[in-house]
Amino acid sequence: MMTQIVQLILKYAGPLASLVGPMVGASLAALFGIWVFFRQKEYELVRKRYLEDGIDKIVDQIAKALHLYQQNWGRCFLILKTYRDYKDDTPKDLYSKPFPAVDSNAFLSTNHFLLQQLIRDTVFSDTHQLLLVFLHDAGNIFENNLCAAIRTQIEGGKSHSIKPEQRLEWIETCVKCLQALDEEVQPYWVMLRKLHDISFVLERQRFTFKKLERFHKNKTVLSCIKEVREIFGKEIADLRKMGNKPQPADAN
Repeated sequence: MMTQIVQLILKYAGPLASLVGPMVGASLAALFGIWVFFRQKEYELVRKRYLEDGIDKIVDQIAKALHLYQQNWGRCFLILKTYRDYKDDTPKDLYSKPFPAVDSNAFLSTNHFLLQQLIRDTVFSDTHQLLLVFLHDAGNIFENNLCAAIRTQIEGGKSHSIKPEQRLEWIETCVKCLQALDEEVQPYWVMLRKLHDISFVLERQRFTFKKLERFHKNKTVLSCIKEVREIFGKEIADLRKMGNKPQPADAN
């Protein structure tokens, strides 16, 4: 309705001004300026609410979590290499220093609620929760399995010492475990890229609240949801069985 009014104003502003004088023309120009001002404010509000306070914060937290995991994963390889080369002379602080961990309670529920409103699907909320579980389990492997075993072998005395061939065999087993974790984390990088793709859609276009009602039907958005759901479908189903029952996608 407002758009139609502005179109009429633009169409008849010139003729009206010539007929009734510059006062009316100035009033019409002021009215148009007010409309532009409020429309710009609406664009900014949409951007802040759904992009800056919604998707961007989720993307930032997931990216930081994945990079932290990558650093811890790389440190484990360094520990294993050092233990292989230096055996019992491996520096104690290398395997005793705690691994930085992601706070599993820092789930951005409010931000995910905004994202769910936007895309009418909970797939990214579900996969974010799955990521937190994965990171927690990986942290246990790094610290309580790998490093704890090295600590026991080095500091546990003769009763816990192992033969050189046993040490190499154990290190090889640990390397295979780390390689398996690296394969398991890759889908979460895909999920992060798809969140970026959705954020770009919201960033590139100037959305009003009215236009946002059809955001979930955007081709890029639908494609991202479909790809992530195809990757994590089984895990999400398991998540439901554990008591977390995400809402189904809106069919409209």
